[in-house]
This record gives sequence, C-alpha cells and structure tokens, in this order.
Amino acid sequence: MSHASAWQIHRQYAARWRAEAERRRTLRAERKPLVADARRAVAQARAIDPQKVTSLTHRAEPELATAKRRVPDPLWLFASKAAIATAIAARITLPMVPGRVWLWSAITVTVAVVGALVWAVARSRNKPTGLVPTAEERALLGRPQPEHWREHAEQRGLAGP
Repeated sequence: MSHASAWQIHRQYAARWRAEAERRRTLRAERKPLVADARRAVAQARAIDPQKVTSLTHRAEPELATAKRRVPDPLWLFASKAAIATAIAARITLPMVPGRVWLWSAITVTVAVVGALVWAVARSRNKPTGLVPTAEERALLGRPQPEHWREHAEQRGLAGP
C-alpha cells in the first residue's frame, strides 16, 4: 500500500468519523431537552406522591429512563466504551497470551489516548481568534490576481504608480 493511498483511506475514515460525530451531536442537542422535561416530571411526581402510591411516579420514571436511552453517547465516549469492552473480552478469552504482550498493549493504548488528547488540546489552541472569513469571503479573497489587475487597470483608469 502506498503512502498516498494510506492517507486517502485515513481521510475517508476521518470524514466518516466527523459525520457520525456531528449526527450524534445534533441528536443529543435535540433530545437533551426531553430528558430535562422528564426529570422535571419525575421530580413533580415525587413531590406530589413521595410514597409512590399513585401511578404518577410509576409512569414518570420509565419515561425518564426511555428519554435517557434515546440520547446517544458522544462518539468519543462510545469508542472508549467499545475499546474497553474489547479489551475485557480479549483478556477473558485469551488467557494464553503472555503478560508482556498485555503490558505493551496497555502502554500502546495509553500512549495513543494521551497523544490524541494532546493533539486535541493543541488543535483547539491553534484556532484563529477574532474574525474568521466565511467560505464565500475566502473565495473572494483568493480571486485577486496581480496579472488580472495589471491588464485591466488601464481600462478602469487605475493605471500608474
């Protein structure tokens, strides 16, 4: 596999990751208010019926649980849970693997996580502050070509130093 094709594959997976993360972010933004409403309903039901005699609390609590389940985890948390579950399953099902392999695997994962965190922090600090041009403004800023202006300046009465 060539270096260029490896980077192309990396970019494809990164684009998929960003798309899925954005999808989850919008779902979370839409569904978080539903959880807040369900929590308020449970609090009101418990205030009205602290002994849970009536069906108010019994209806409100399952609705809260359902609302919480419908809010997806952020993608980084989902990936972390999947990695931990895979590591636990591997540790249980592969007891014949030497301890040194597990040690170096753990070190590798730790270095990868720390590297990702450092990269994320460095990337967030390098973001431009102040005014940032929009895509349309960037396109307009890229248009001025000195050759074009030299050719057309005389027609517009802008020739000379």
